[in-house]
Amino acid sequence: METKRLRAIQDPRSATALLESWVWSQNLIPLKAYRIGAVTELSEPLRRLAHRCNGGESVWGAWTDGIQTWFVAAVPSLELARERKKPVLQIKVYDEQGEMIAATTCVRTLHHGWQQCT
Repeated sequence: METKRLRAIQDPRSATALLESWVWSQNLIPLKAYRIGAVTELSEPLRRLAHRCNGGESVWGAWTDGIQTWFVAAVPSLELARERKKPVLQIKVYDEQGEMIAATTCVRTLHHGWQQCT
């Protein structure tokens, strides 16, 4: 039963909601940033990243505020989620040129929100 529940986070809708939850919990982007919903709205380097994400278990989200863009990709980790009995995301943050600027693996806890896996 636990595996079934944890597999549900791999569903793109669930994984996208978890990714957005992580982004907002990190104060990564300004509250007034606009959510980019279509690949065509992205720069060419970010389009390539989005296409890579769309082909597998990865999900992505992108936001823009003026000339700055944030692109965040995440892969749910079923193995780590089983270990911790909570959703786990492997997250990568990219700049406007498609350069990775941060990577982390985080677990979502009920009482403490998102925490980095150690």
